[in-house]
Amino acid sequence: MDEVRKSIKMYMEQIGKKINTAEHLDENYEENYDYNNADNPDTEQLSDNYENNEKQRLIDLKVAMQDAQIKPYKDEDFLAQIFVSTQEKKDIIDEFRKDLTQFIIKRTRYPRMKIEIIAQHGKEKIVATTPVERFNFLQKISPSITLLKDNFKCEIKY
Repeated sequence: MDEVRKSIKMYMEQIGKKINTAEHLDENYEENYDYNNADNPDTEQLSDNYENNEKQRLIDLKVAMQDAQIKPYKDEDFLAQIFVSTQEKKDIIDEFRKDLTQFIIKRTRYPRMKIEIIAQHGKEKIVATTPVERFNFLQKISPSITLLKDNFKCEIKY
């Protein structure tokens, strides 16, 4: 599984290089663009939109993979599970799953390599900001607070 983790890390490094290369191309494009001799601005606009969309997809993948946890499935070297915190991150990584799998297969020589992306629902942090939310949150954690409130016949003012 260490080889798979290293391969994923290398893949993400390549994504980072592609993002940086795209940024440099954007800078050079602005410097070298001849505004007087623009042949077909509509074609160039489409090309720019495609490049920007592709760059954004790569950035989204990099962000989605930042906090991902890579684990083997029952000590099998040929099945890796990538755990992410949201369904949105899962969908982003799913777009690149085939490319990522092929990269791992080439590097590790595991011909039956499979990747499974799992969104861990329900593990998000609950942030209680108002006094009512704090009390309700504490009630869920410790039902004895309700018992204490009832025994002392008190009303909690928020």
